[in-house]
Amino acid sequence: MSEDIVFEVQCKIKLTGSKAEYYIFDLFCDYLGTLNLCFGGSLSNTGIDGIVGSDTEGVPSTEFDREVVKLFLNKLEGTSSVVVGELVDFNTTTTKTQVKEIQESLEAYREDLEK
Repeated sequence: MSEDIVFEVQCKIKLTGSKAEYYIFDLFCDYLGTLNLCFGGSLSNTGIDGIVGSDTEGVPSTEFDREVVKLFLNKLEGTSSVVVGELVDFNTTTTKTQVKEIQESLEAYREDLEK
């Protein structure tokens, strides 16, 4: 099994307020940290969109990781429309394309914040 196994995560943020999306995102990232997982993607005032993988070198994400992240997001007050993708090899062409799009989106978001 490849150590570069990841899964896609998307959800809408239904809370409103100037910092609501950051509150939800912080809870999400803190939870991932307890599972030794990390997130790469984007955050907007409407949702979270990205890829989750193991933060431990040589250790792939598992079906258990996928299921508990899905359960967490579905139970987290303030989120809706949760989609957790299947486990995929990060090194596939499709995933690399998705990661590039996510990185470009995140860079644009950061530039908007600096304005």
